[in-house]
Amino acid sequence: MDTIWIVVIAAVAVVLVTAVALPLLRRRSARRAERREQLGTEAAAHRQEADAKIERARSLAPQAEEHAREAEFHERRAAEHTEAAEQARREADTIGDRRRAAVEAARRHEEEAADRERRGEEL
Repeated sequence: MDTIWIVVIAAVAVVLVTAVALPLLRRRSARRAERREQLGTEAAAHRQEADAKIERARSLAPQAEEHAREAEFHERRAAEHTEAAEQARREADTIGDRRRAAVEAARRHEEEAADRERRGEEL
């Protein structure tokens, strides 16, 4: 008789565990299904956004290329202007050197003239 009770108690325990576990498993399964559906919706939205961004990138490509060409043009022009500025600076320095030499020569000649006038007055 003890064996029958053990079998009955075990059977009741299995039924109770099943009765408790089955709804929990169903809820868990339903939540997972909802989460899968939500993730699928989010993935579709992200793909749609990615497609939109790809299309935007494609539409911007010609404009970016034009600006790159324009930047290269201006960079070349800037280099040319830098070269011209450096050449002008060298010429200005050369002319400045000649000007200083001319001023110095004028000063020396003025001193010589004053010296000659003074010597002429002394005679």
